[in-house]
Amino acid sequence: MPSPQPPAPVVMTSTTHVRWFSDRLMGYSPMAPTGPAVSQPPGTSTTPSSIPTAQDVTTAGGVWAPTSAKRDKITELKAELVEVADKVKPTGPFPATLDDLATPLQKLDLWLVDGLDSIARKADVETLVEDTTATDDDLIYVQIKEWMTSLYKEKDDLLTQHQCEDYLRRFQREMERHLAWQVTKHGETPILRDVRDYMDISGPMQLLENPPSEPLLNSTPPNLSVAVRRYRLLLAQAASQVLLDNWKSITTVSSHDIDRAAVDGITLEAQDATLPLVKVEALLESYLLGNAATRVEAWWDLIDRDHDGLLQESEMNSVCELTVKPVGQALQKLLQEAIQAHPVTLPPSADANVPVPSSWRQRRREAKAQRQLTKMFAKTVKNHFQDEVEMAHRLRCIYQWANKSHQDNAIKSVLVDEIAWTGRKRYVELPPKISLAEFREVQREHFTHLDRVASEYLKSFREDLWIIQGKGRQRAELYRDCALFMAAVCGVDYVILSL
Repeated sequence: MPSPQPPAPVVMTSTTHVRWFSDRLMGYSPMAPTGPAVSQPPGTSTTPSSIPTAQDVTTAGGVWAPTSAKRDKITELKAELVEVADKVKPTGPFPATLDDLATPLQKLDLWLVDGLDSIARKADVETLVEDTTATDDDLIYVQIKEWMTSLYKEKDDLLTQHQCEDYLRRFQREMERHLAWQVTKHGETPILRDVRDYMDISGPMQLLENPPSEPLLNSTPPNLSVAVRRYRLLLAQAASQVLLDNWKSITTVSSHDIDRAAVDGITLEAQDATLPLVKVEALLESYLLGNAATRVEAWWDLIDRDHDGLLQESEMNSVCELTVKPVGQALQKLLQEAIQAHPVTLPPSADANVPVPSSWRQRRREAKAQRQLTKMFAKTVKNHFQDEVEMAHRLRCIYQWANKSHQDNAIKSVLVDEIAWTGRKRYVELPPKISLAEFREVQREHFTHLDRVASEYLKSFREDLWIIQGKGRQRAELYRDCALFMAAVCGVDYVILSL
């Protein structure tokens, strides 16, 4: 005789209260006073009527850190620029910048960042078409799509951890093969040799009364499209590595999801055992063919396990963190290839050939400069979104300010009969979930950095170069002033002793 099944958990729902996370524009603060419990008639939305704009936040005193040591130093250098602006101001309508104070060799580093930014901007904005057959380089995407389609037939619809790791490693080898084919196809000429010639001129052209003709504005520098394709391959390769490294965090079920399942009488494991192959492929294609917006959507869809389009706050934070990671890794590889394609301490040669350090001193100076740039950019990738952008704080504010329709933007408090035969109950609080559209509504106002991750990294890297170059100028000026002072003192002492 089969043993009797335990009854389903008994759920006792308490009166739902509206918890206002903060009554100020300063975002969520545990110390902020909370409003009284408000009873709302059924069907009445408790969602705030509007979202604070960036101007509202600024007027209220600001939310994000108004200053930092880096920003203070940039302000100091720009103040010094005002004093010598007349001497360094270039001819024409363009204002003087810190670039005008750089030496010719220092400008090579700044132009390197500008070129990488031009490559990254095209990949963040444009979306490629899969069936394009314009050039041999475009056929790379067609071949990759065919490879993914053939591999799809070998795999199950739901990938276990071992199957997912095997798929991602094979995908990485496929990306490596196409990267090597690109280098071989273009022969001895490095793909990123002319990266310092790439520049986005849309901003400076707005300052001209009579801009140049359209053919000049729309002209494409040599190998720019090839460099963009290479960057996309590096992005897809980095995204697969992030998936490999974060399997546990991606498949871990949040405690709130476990509580929601308990309310419905369902028992969930603390970690999912599989990932959908379709979603994994969509994520890799978003980095290979898509833009910044499609990458966020792909991660959102992958993290959304119950397919309702809604995520917990912790899951929303994971989406943003995982979206940013592959871009930083791909940019580091792109920078490494760029500094190896052309020396950073030698100007371009007149015959358009790549200069080669001849003496051991030049080779030593070149190796030191490359190590310094690589180390600086790795530090920028590690700290920029954490310290300068304050991504964690921005995401907290986005979640609190969003007009969440789920649960009428209120915390749901319930009592769950955890173990029926003991009579023990568990009290849980279920915060509202957020949809992608609700997240986007606030993110496009207060966290636009997510739509230009690569440009944010390179902008911060450019400011780091400004600071290094500015400190060098200040140090040289200090040495000069000290030398003049000591010369004057010695001269006066000599005159006194001569009398």
